[in-house]
Amino acid sequence: PARIWVMNADGTNQHAVTNDAPGEHHHPTWSPRQADGGYRIAYAQASMKDAYMRAQIWSVRDDGADRQIHSDESIGAYDDEPSWSPDGTKIVFVRSSQQLVVVTLSDRSEWPLMSGDLEGEQHAPAWSPDGSLIAFVSSHEIDPDGYGKQIYTVRPDGSGLRRRTFDRAEKGNPAWIRR
Repeated sequence: PARIWVMNADGTNQHAVTNDAPGEHHHPTWSPRQADGGYRIAYAQASMKDAYMRAQIWSVRDDGADRQIHSDESIGAYDDEPSWSPDGTKIVFVRSSQQLVVVTLSDRSEWPLMSGDLEGEQHAPAWSPDGSLIAFVSSHEIDPDGYGKQIYTVRPDGSGLRRRTFDRAEKGNPAWIRR
């Protein structure tokens, strides 16, 4: 099974932070600094359940302690690709490649980012450094001219959906830079 490891930049102090957790662990992402001064790593934990691959969003402290589940495991979905809000209180993630979902970490309340599902696949949500936008890749506007997966942004309240790229090359994994 795939595990998540951390180490110093020089390669020293390597250790697995998801050693004892069942299933495969992927798409790790670092939290902003937490109130206790430490950091957490959010990730997707996938395993077979009822003959289907299922996944939930979890997080763990950078020393491997205090594992917490964040997405609703009773739904039986494939939750993947987490991205932390800049204040560290929420995570946006992809549910079964079809929907972006936001979860508040304090009470595990979750809601779809946009009302109604977009047609096509949604991937790679990335919260802007100032928290005002979430970028993501979507194929919901595939058209006869060959536009496939393009980059969009939306506000954290689900309003203001806006397409940002307009060429035939498929896009993936938007990232923000702090200026």
